[in-house]
Amino acid sequence: MACDRYVWIYCHGSTFWELDEEEIQRYGGSKSDALPVVDNLEEYIEVLRRGQVLADPGMLDLVSRIRSRRWVDFLTERGSPGQWNLVGPFSNEDGKGFDHSYAPEEEIDLDATYQSDGGEVGWQVVDVPSTGHVNLSQMFRPPHYRLAYAHCFIDTEEPVIGKILLGSDDGVKIWIDNELVYELDAVRGAEPDDDSVPVELRGGRLPVLVKVCNYVGGWGFYFRIVGDDGMAIPGVKFSVTRS
Repeated sequence: MACDRYVWIYCHGSTFWELDEEEIQRYGGSKSDALPVVDNLEEYIEVLRRGQVLADPGMLDLVSRIRSRRWVDFLTERGSPGQWNLVGPFSNEDGKGFDHSYAPEEEIDLDATYQSDGGEVGWQVVDVPSTGHVNLSQMFRPPHYRLAYAHCFIDTEEPVIGKILLGSDDGVKIWIDNELVYELDAVRGAEPDDDSVPVELRGGRLPVLVKVCNYVGGWGFYFRIVGDDGMAIPGVKFSVTRS
């Protein structure tokens, strides 16, 4: 959509084949290769055959600015935080971490340190790339059977109604203003806007906490808060500091 000379075909997290146990052994596959094939595989293939461009109005506006060499802030305009406070890794052995409450769930202290299976860990500020994908498997090694927490603040002068659009690899829990608003224990790849969660935000500064649990393979998440048009809500801002 945006390049002058190249056509990019991008897919992340979707499965185009399903291997049985014998095939996994033969080809050196992983647990994710046994996931069911995506439901809309034939639709995806048909898009490729037709060379069809799929884009929402907001994305088309961003593309027009890219083509005219104007500055584009992918994150802010699409309602994604530009930074997160991250802490981890903590154990998710046998998938038990999803229901276990580690210290960050009890109280957020950005100056605190915690004992984890990797030693003593503390909060760190991490920039979000323009894709919006927070790649936890690059930050915490090894990534298998571990979990981490991401934290930021939402600032809004007046109460607003919107929705969280997120994708996670694998399970995820989200708290806003210390209230659990969403949870899903699943084995999946992180895809943008996979889940939609309606939210009502009271005015002021509200803490956001995201817990992302991993089994094996990739590990990360997407997160943004938008209005009905799928774009950032005017007046809603994100911060990683208390003030």
